[in-house]
Amino acid sequence: MAGAVPGNECRECLSERPHCHGTLIRHHGPHRQCTDADCAHPEVLMHALEVDCEAISCECAECGDHGERRLAI
Repeated sequence: MAGAVPGNECRECLSERPHCHGTLIRHHGPHRQCTDADCAHPEVLMHALEVDCEAISCECAECGDHGERRLAI
């Protein structure tokens, strides 16, 4: 982790567990997107942070049934 402050390392990095430092954006339907451009695994278990697309004013939030998949933020 280049430029990291000593003693401020990520626990997942230190344990060498697969993870992502980005935020997972959950769109309506099965589509998920990560804020980290290098993320190749948009799976929930790889991310510590997840937000509903409505939280970032995504245009897809305007269409479709929002159902029970919404996150409380």
